Amino acid sequence: MNVAGFLARRLLIMIPTLWVIATLTFFLIRTAPGGPFQAERDITGRLAAADRDAGALYALGMTLLVVQLAMQLSARVNGVVKNRARPLNSAIARKAAS
Repeated sequence: MNVAGFLARRLLIMIPTLWVIATLTFFLIRTAPGGPFQAERDITGRLAAADRDAGALYALGMTLLVVQLAMQLSARVNGVVKNRARPLNSAIARKAAS
């Protein structure tokens, strides 16, 4: 038994095997319910609701001035800024460094 005969026999067996696998895969996919993009259509409603929830959670509808004032108020209430003469940025930098 030589190597060329072995390789030829393997190639001749591989071609129908791959054809059978491709045919079975084709028919299995065709019998599956829905289409290839069905999952994307189903999720769009949930994504819109998640966007609304995230907008409310992170105050995305608020202006930058209102967000900045809320952050400063929160920092003062939580005790980050104890010295009113020191700017907020230096207090945040000091807190982050420690």
